[in-house]
Amino acid sequence: MVDEKKDDASGVAEPNSEDGDGEKSELESLQAQLDEAIAEKDRYHRAYSDSVDFSRRAGERHSAELQYATAPVLTQLLSSVDDLERAFGSIPDTMLRMTWVEGILLIYRKLQGTLESSGVTEIEAAGAAFDPNLHEAISRVPGPEGRILEVLQKGYMLHDRVLRPALVQVGDGSTSGGASDGSEAESADDQAR
Repeated sequence: MVDEKKDDASGVAEPNSEDGDGEKSELESLQAQLDEAIAEKDRYHRAYSDSVDFSRRAGERHSAELQYATAPVLTQLLSSVDDLERAFGSIPDTMLRMTWVEGILLIYRKLQGTLESSGVTEIEAAGAAFDPNLHEAISRVPGPEGRILEVLQKGYMLHDRVLRPALVQVGDGSTSGGASDGSEAESADDQAR
């Protein structure tokens, strides 16, 4: 629908420049609307994706909170477990067969089972390499460098987090001066002969 007007001199029809400009501006307007619609669609997809990510993160955060919500109570129970273990360590052998001692031992085992079913596990420490993420060094004593020589208080994990670090004594890399296995004295005797 291009209006053409005839040039009087040549008789050749020329397109109407006013209509061409109108079609061009209409085409530009449609292109701008299309670009805006595409941009709006992209913003919608980003907003939807952000919403899905937020929901996923909120769910993960909620499940983590539920998983570790029992930590304060479990920490308090650990002190009772420690007390029971110390008590059992100090009972004379003659009393171990008494029914009331066996009853308390059953209660202790039940308490341990409850801790295990709640996700509490003991941190293995004796003889292991010192790990500051799992252990708390109370002192350094003569022995192999960085090795745990004695566990003063057991440590525990709740799932993948430290509930209570193990209190340990760590070797300082030296050997005790007073204790000797006698091999040094024998080699000195051999050299003297």
